[in-house]
Amino acid sequence: MRPQGWWHSLLDLVFPSTCGGCGRLDWRLCSDCRRQVKSVADPYCPQCGRSTVSDLVTGECCTICGSHPLGLDGLRAAVNFEGALRKAIHAFKYRGRRDLAAELAALMVESWNWRSYPIDVVVPVPLHPGRMALRGYNQATVLAEAFGCRVGIPIVPGKLVRDRDTVPQTRLAAVDRRTNVAGAFSVPPVERPFGKSVLLVDDVYTTGSTLRECGMALRTGGAKRGHDVGPRCVESTFRTDGRRANRAGMT
Repeated sequence: MRPQGWWHSLLDLVFPSTCGGCGRLDWRLCSDCRRQVKSVADPYCPQCGRSTVSDLVTGECCTICGSHPLGLDGLRAAVNFEGALRKAIHAFKYRGRRDLAAELAALMVESWNWRSYPIDVVVPVPLHPGRMALRGYNQATVLAEAFGCRVGIPIVPGKLVRDRDTVPQTRLAAVDRRTNVAGAFSVPPVERPFGKSVLLVDDVYTTGSTLRECGMALRTGGAKRGHDVGPRCVESTFRTDGRRANRAGMT
């Protein structure tokens, strides 16, 4: 067993783990809560990751993305943000349960195996330094590290930075989210031209406003996709159910 495995086993003996979904003494995501997980069903739009059956346009994207494109090369959400998984992601994000990253990353790997992308590096969506100081960690970075280790792709935090602190997106209506994060991200000058195909990782995906801005910043910084520029794909653990209404309200 690797030293890291011994260390985690010792911690589990001293501080028994609890399920992030229901709180009982068990594995970090117990079998009962794991059975509640609902994967984003196929077919799904390759541009926004939303499950869709009736409104795919010639198999390329859904009608919403046809009129309000995210500006990304693709997006894949692993599971729906509901029930026990909603509680687990809140524990991971707001209550210091960084140990849940392994379970959440495993869900991402399952969806990743469905579709192959030629990726050079994994980049987490950054937090502003002020919020980072308050929370103590960036949940997207912790999640990206757990995911990257499993799929064998290097993680490069710091290639994308958050220049401006913003109001948490959860407090805003869909129509205000895009304005809130406009121009909030950049690739530092020392990293330009970036010249890599990027997998952008975040935890929860609702309207796509944050991911859109990250993609624009990566393009400006020189991230590539084949012979064009831009992030290659976005991988998100959870997708909220309000996607259609939220995207329909974008301009």
